[in-house]
Amino acid sequence: MADRQENPLSRQEFPLSDTTQHSTVPRTLDDAVYLPESRRIDPAGPEFEQLLQQNLPAEIAPDVMARWRGLTRRPTRLQWFGAVFFLLAAGVLLWYFFPRTVHAAPVQQRDMEIADIFPKLRSNSPYRGDYDRAEAAFRRGDYHEVVKILKPCTMEIIRSDSQRESGKLLYLYFGAVQQLKSNSGGSREIVEQLRSLRENDPDNPVWAQFAFKLDPRVRRARDYQSVRRQLRQNPAYRRLRKHHLDEVEHALKELRNLRGLANPAKYSAAKLKQYRENFDLYEIQLRLSRWLLLGSERGASLPDNRDDPGVSDRETALGIAQKYPNTPIADFWQARRFIAITLCEEDSLFNHIYWNGEFQKTQDSLKREIEICDQRLNRKAMP
Repeated sequence: MADRQENPLSRQEFPLSDTTQHSTVPRTLDDAVYLPESRRIDPAGPEFEQLLQQNLPAEIAPDVMARWRGLTRRPTRLQWFGAVFFLLAAGVLLWYFFPRTVHAAPVQQRDMEIADIFPKLRSNSPYRGDYDRAEAAFRRGDYHEVVKILKPCTMEIIRSDSQRESGKLLYLYFGAVQQLKSNSGGSREIVEQLRSLRENDPDNPVWAQFAFKLDPRVRRARDYQSVRRQLRQNPAYRRLRKHHLDEVEHALKELRNLRGLANPAKYSAAKLKQYRENFDLYEIQLRLSRWLLLGSERGASLPDNRDDPGVSDRETALGIAQKYPNTPIADFWQARRFIAITLCEEDSLFNHIYWNGEFQKTQDSLKREIEICDQRLNRKAMP
């Protein structure tokens, strides 16, 4: 006994039982702590549950065990089948209620159709006979005959300032002129006639619409593709750049007047929608011409920093075109494509690409824009 007190067993010499050596929880013996042997336990197995029950307080053990069993329980075959069925049903519903967008085949923009807002010509009008003959010729498509019949009447009506009573006749006359001048615009004589009518009846949108369509200056200003070719190939055209800019300014002023005259008091909602689409397209065309003319001030190349001349017009034109992301009207896509191609052609080491409101470090965005436009323009009509 004395020997044992004088020479107590060290911690290493203490004889451990088999139970202590293979215990799964920490044990203390003679002020020594013995950790359990490290071995793997399957969390989903009964041994793990038994271990939790042994080490958790009795008041929370049942709740913890119930939650643990819910987390570790594997899904049954019926649950797998239900999940697959639910996913398939959801896919069918999405396909049915959110079908893939099919874009219509591209079409050219219809030119502005000028609505006839005039009352019928009075039966006792001195021009009634001429009007009836001209109307029959118009229905036959003989527009030269219409102009021949109605030109003397038109001149007399304008001189006598009686267009309010004879608007129907004037509408027929200018409609025939428009058919004859559909590819070349009007003439100086027609422009002067319409100017006189507008001075005497400034709130009538029909005279402003005919003036816009039949003014050769407006037609030239709208043809931005021709402006681009002339600036690149024709030195004489570049020398007259100021003159062509004046034509664009004149056309933009006429367009602003058109927008102001087209109002719900005179046209239906459908007609107004069509007019505004036409007006947007005209503005795109005119602003692109202005961009090219202003940008060519220092030569044929186009500078393209944000504050360079004409860039704001080009960005405005792009913004208007982007208002119609699903339009089948090819003219909007052609304008967007023209902008992107022109910027790619003008790109250089000394020129930043400013497009769509931000600077582009590469041409990737522009090439993607060209690809999108080509896809829309080359789309076939759906059967």
